[in-house]
Amino acid sequence: EELIKDLSELLLRMRNLICSLQLSPSVRTCYSRVALQSTSTNKIRVTIDRDIRVINERSSSSLSKSWCLDDEDTINSSCVIRLPYCVFEVKVSGADGAPPFVAELESTEAIVEAKKFSKFLSGASLFNATTVCQLPWWASDDAFVPFYAGAVGPLECDKNRELPDSVPLVHTSSKSSTTQSTNSSAYGFEASNAASSGTTVNTDLDKSGPDKRGVRRRSTVLRASFLPMTNRQQEIAPKRPARVEPKSHFANERTFIQWISASLLIITLSQLLFILGADRNVASAGIAATWLIVMALFIAVYALATYYRRIYLMRHGRPYGYVDFVGPSILTSSILVGVILLLVYSYQAENSSTVSSTLVQEPGQCIRRSLQGIPILELQPSGALVDEDKGLLLVPSLHRILALEDGLPNDQNAERPVQEVANIPGANFEALEYVGDRIFALSEGGKESEIIELEWTQEHLYSRHLTEVHRWKIDLRGAEAMALVPSSDGTSSSKLIVAGLSGDSKESTLSIDVFDVASLNDSTNVAMKYSTLNKKTIAKGL
Repeated sequence: EELIKDLSELLLRMRNLICSLQLSPSVRTCYSRVALQSTSTNKIRVTIDRDIRVINERSSSSLSKSWCLDDEDTINSSCVIRLPYCVFEVKVSGADGAPPFVAELESTEAIVEAKKFSKFLSGASLFNATTVCQLPWWASDDAFVPFYAGAVGPLECDKNRELPDSVPLVHTSSKSSTTQSTNSSAYGFEASNAASSGTTVNTDLDKSGPDKRGVRRRSTVLRASFLPMTNRQQEIAPKRPARVEPKSHFANERTFIQWISASLLIITLSQLLFILGADRNVASAGIAATWLIVMALFIAVYALATYYRRIYLMRHGRPYGYVDFVGPSILTSSILVGVILLLVYSYQAENSSTVSSTLVQEPGQCIRRSLQGIPILELQPSGALVDEDKGLLLVPSLHRILALEDGLPNDQNAERPVQEVANIPGANFEALEYVGDRIFALSEGGKESEIIELEWTQEHLYSRHLTEVHRWKIDLRGAEAMALVPSSDGTSSSKLIVAGLSGDSKESTLSIDVFDVASLNDSTNVAMKYSTLNKKTIAKGL
């Protein structure tokens, strides 16, 4: 009872809608149909509609008082239009796709795909060609052009056609319908979301005239002389409406990201030009880099505009306008210009007469010293200290302290072997500082570092040695540098500043500790730091 009640309410709503809007039938279709289907399965169903005619239900010549034309009514022949094509439709259950024989028929041009073709839409547009704003895409087909060229208004029929004055409404062995069937799809060879999908294809089984290849193309422009003149501008719908899927938006986003990546590549080229111009003092390289950055920003803005333009086209179902001819040319030109400029300035910089960063021996200015007496693989200098009184250049290297004669060597002492003035096993010297007549050496350690006090012992001129006097442990691991700050007023003692790492190996921070030289005495083995400098001010160059 509830189902009957719901259906009754639906029928009443439909009746009220028809009465309130004064709706009446507009088009009737008549055709002869042949249906082919297997008796054991419903996977494939093939139908062929021949002798397709569309009838104007609002014909003024009808004498019927019914709400629609009766089957026994006789109407004027000008209100009946016979379509120039037959319809071959294949319905496939599920998502199996079109069967192979459809492709074979298409290859022989026996059938031609016609997406969204509708018999009812053909009749409605033919009988209302002067009032509709947009005609279906097949209106520009060669076989349909004469029909639309002679089309009439909705309430009048052309009585001057060279056809019989009247024809019976019902034809023998034909199918008549005033409502469009809902179990077929007008999409060619594309599965719909329903349980079955349809394929509507035109064939030439019943076409008259010399051209029997069916609907094959859509003219880009329909000649104005073929269409009736009206006060409104008519247009023909596109043959293949754009079908936007979610992956289309993802493809648009990927394209946008690739454009941004190309823009970043151009910015990288500009930065290389900036560095090259600064190192080689080439002003024109900086100007070229600036222009490249401007071009990269322009490409980024252009990519954003193209991204949103394509979103607009997809949202409005536009089938065209996605091809970009300008952007790739600009992008390719920018990259080529950037690479060419980089190569040109690099070549100029290599061949320009600039100061070389490699030390070259030059008499009177830069003389290469001999390192005889020291294994070259064991040499790792980490600092230098000049002893003006003794005329020596002291160089700490791992557990050794080497001594070279200061000043530029001459021919007599250039080949003199290097002296080893200290060799303390287990030490790893990083820096040396003179405090009075004593030398304080900084030794780096894995867990903690040390400050070692050394003094000179001399046997003869070329046999000087530094011997260890005392050592103090400091709470810094990985100590790398040390500097002496002498007293400015003479009342306070000098300070040793040591830079290293504090904390354990997992969480270590840079620390710059200050030690009072006066507190370094023989009574203790641990050096207590006097204070700690703010490393942030040091990092800022203060």
